[in-house]
Amino acid sequence: MELLQGPGLWIHKSFYKHFDHSNLLFEYKNSSDGKVYDSFRISRDYRNIMACSVDSCPSMTLAS
Repeated sequence: MELLQGPGLWIHKSFYKHFDHSNLLFEYKNSSDGKVYDSFRISRDYRNIMACSVDSCPSMTLAS
């Protein structure tokens, strides 16, 4: 994602970092100095579906 704003031609880039199967970090950087100006993490709890048997896991889950 790149945003061009005003006469100064600021370019912002977003970077995505994957830590494991449950966490994703989004960082927004200013290209002129490379510093991180905003970031947020998306995380989730989930069951390992490979460990489920027919009777041990629910048929559906609710996202939160």
